[in-house]
Amino acid sequence: MKIVFFAVILALLSATHAQAQDKRLFTAWTDNSTNEIGFNVERGPAQSGAFARIGGTATGVTSYTDTGLMAATQYCYRVNAFKSAGESAYSNVACAATPATLAIVKAGTGSGVVTAAGINCGPTCSAEIQANAVLSLIATPDVGSVFAGWSGNTDCLDGNVTMTTNIGCTATFNLAPPPNAPSQLILTIVDSTGKPITIVIPGAVGP
Repeated sequence: MKIVFFAVILALLSATHAQAQDKRLFTAWTDNSTNEIGFNVERGPAQSGAFARIGGTATGVTSYTDTGLMAATQYCYRVNAFKSAGESAYSNVACAATPATLAIVKAGTGSGVVTAAGINCGPTCSAEIQANAVLSLIATPDVGSVFAGWSGNTDCLDGNVTMTTNIGCTATFNLAPPPNAPSQLILTIVDSTGKPITIVIPGAVGP
């Protein structure tokens, strides 16, 4: 009997926090038995265990979806067949890590785009990222705006995040201030003798 991982199922999103609350892993295996009643599925934190039974399947059902898992966490699985007379030996152990969710929120009076490997916010501000990946967030203000800084999860504050859990970052873009007005107006005129005369008007704004 051989157990293999086919894929990590995408997380369900919380509409309130826009972060994945339910991580899932999908396992499948080859049925080399001919007279089983079903299969036991066991889970542990590492190749060496310790393993505990988390569920089972009926005769001929060779896949199992494990739900409600933590983000960015490794889980290992093994299965065996059973019938009334007893159980088979265990399969090999297969391990996979759940992803973590990176959620970007844009705030402030201005606008801009945040990009990183796997996310473009822009159009998409939430993404499933490989566990323990290190991302550099790039905040690009639109014309007429300035980037004011990061907030949210403490790991966001320098613009670099390590995906050891679900992380939410806020990028603040504000409208750019108008150009500074001149503090004084300087006029130069020429008198009737042709001599230039300079006039300084404090606090005035030129035409």
